[in-house]
This record gives sequence, C-alpha cells and structure tokens, in this order.
Amino acid sequence: MNSAQQLDPLSWFTGPLVPLTFSAVIVVYGAALTVANYSGAATILQSVAIILCASGGALIHAATRPMRPRLGRGISVLAVGISVAGAFVSALGYHGTSLPIAFWWAPGAVALTIASLGPYLPAREIIALGGSATVAVAGVTFLVLGQDGSAWGPIGTAIIACYPPVLGTVATATFSWAVVTTLLDLSALPSRLVASLPADAHSRRETDNTELETVERMTARAMSFLELIADSGVVEPSDRALARELARHLRDDLVIQSELNWLDSITDGPPLVVVDADRRARHMNIAQRTALRALIRAILDIPGIDQGSLLVDVRAAEDGATAVAVSLDQELPEGHTVMHLAPYYLTLASTVDDLTVGRNKLLKVSFRVVGNR
Repeated sequence: MNSAQQLDPLSWFTGPLVPLTFSAVIVVYGAALTVANYSGAATILQSVAIILCASGGALIHAATRPMRPRLGRGISVLAVGISVAGAFVSALGYHGTSLPIAFWWAPGAVALTIASLGPYLPAREIIALGGSATVAVAGVTFLVLGQDGSAWGPIGTAIIACYPPVLGTVATATFSWAVVTTLLDLSALPSRLVASLPADAHSRRETDNTELETVERMTARAMSFLELIADSGVVEPSDRALARELARHLRDDLVIQSELNWLDSITDGPPLVVVDADRRARHMNIAQRTALRALIRAILDIPGIDQGSLLVDVRAAEDGATAVAVSLDQELPEGHTVMHLAPYYLTLASTVDDLTVGRNKLLKVSFRVVGNR
C-alpha cells in the first residue's frame, strides 16, 4: 500500500512540517494541563514526559527530510514508542495524586504522535501502530493510575485514557486512506492524464517521425543500388563488393540506431546529459518511460531553464533494481512552478517505486524501477 506522501511528494497540502507542528501542540497542550493541575514534585516528571512525547514528532520530522528514503517501520515504531514512554513517565508523576483521568494530557500526546505519521504511512500500518500504542497506554493507565482509587475503577480509568489514541488512530488512518484513494483514482483517469501530458504526446510523435526518417534514409540507399543493378541487368564483381560494403554500412546504422537510449530523443535540441553505462533505461516499461519523458519535458519547458544543467543518472541499485535520478543544477522559480510540475510527479509516482523529490531550491527527483508493473 502507498502513503499520501509517496503518491504526491511535492504538492501535498500539509507540507513537510506536520510532525513539528504536532510536536509544538504537544508541548503547549502538555504544559498547559501540567500548570493547571500543578502538584509539586510531579511537575518535574511531567516536564520530562513532555520532552519525550514531543521528541517522537521531532524524530519523524528528521527521518522525513528531503532526499531521505521512505519512512521505515523501525523509525515509526521508535517514534511512537518514545511517546508511549513519555506517557509512562507522566503516569509515574501523577501516581498517588487525585488528578481526574479526564485531565491527563499524555494520551492526547500519544494520539498527536500517531497523527504525525499520517502523511508517511499507509492506513494499514497506521492502524497496526496506533492499536499497539493504545494497548500500551491502557496497560500503563491500568497499572499505574488505575490503582489510585478513582471512582471509575482500574478498567474504567484505562478505557477513558484509551479514547484519545483510539480517536487519533481512526482519524489518521481514515484521512490517509481518503487521500491515497483520491490520488490513485485521479492518476487512473485517462482524460486527466492526456490533458496533463501534452508534451509527452508531442514527444512520441517526434520520436516516431525520427525513426521513420531513419528507415526511409536506409531504404533509399539500398533502393538506389538495386535500381542500378536492375537497369544494367548484369551483376559485376564490383557490384558484389559494393553490395557487401553497403550491407556493412546498413548493419552499422541499424546497430547504432538500436543502441540509442530512448532518453536521447526527448528534446529537440542537443541531447540530454544521460549517464547510463549499463543501458538500464531500455528496461523501463512504456508507462514508466512515458511518465519520465513527460516530467523531463515539463522541466525543460520552464522559462529560463538551461538544458545543459539537467542530468539523468541511471544505474544499478544494490538489490538489482534500477535507480534513476533526475537533477537540475539550477534554482527553480517559486510559486507556479511547483503546481506546474505536480501532475507529472503524481503520474510518475504511480509507475515507479520510492519516488523522492528534493524540496530545496535545486531540483532533484529520484526513484527505483523494480521489474515491470
């Protein structure tokens, strides 16, 4: 399954600051309730707990910075685990006090940490991780705070404490599922794709015309020789030698033509700077070639772009897949450029794996091709 950030890495409206935003909310929320329920020495432990809970979102932010690989399960579990540890420290601080369970801030902080993962994990993984965190919060509440003689009893106290993480898990998973479903449906609409990729259709026609011109040129060379033989009616030894020479040239032209990288035919001007020593680009399927060709042409259509600064690097990955990186050693103009390229990122993301887009001023797009989809 895909996450929202995988399908729309550049223009997804929440941007890259979601985890830090939720961490800030945890600090403000936790500090406000701690001050409102001041209980002497417990405040020190609450401060430590707030720092721990906020650190979960900070870790997620650091792991999802531009040019970092997809957020893994290990980092996700660690971030939520740190937040649950903060809830445990907070529970120890309030153990033996008369704090009403409804005013305990830590379960809400765990819910906010789960929400921080919304852009980066599929709904299924969010449910699994959020469910585990909910069970952990219930256990902490039952063992530490449930024995303090609350009117709700140990089980009732644990159930009340579970409400925020359950709500956060359900809301985050639902939101992730809705975004992913919408983007997948959008990328599957042929009319939308045709409307957003006019440059690619133009490129395909140009490629077909180039191949047709090559075939016509080779056929004309052979036909002129055959016409001379037909007119003379006699095959001389010199004709045989000329035929061998002509066949050799035709074969060389065909070999050169077949070895040309399809990336070389994208532009009208000078060929792109393509690094593909193992010629792995020819193993990309039609959908992948179409999406990548459209993205490159869209980049080159941006006013003021220097074609010579665009580099396409294709090489073998350690696991046998094909790693592709498109980089532009030039600052992109802000604003409309992002919206101009967003449909092409979305289309490319639906055909390749592990698409990442650099959000800094210099453009860099990388992805992996694992077999054919």
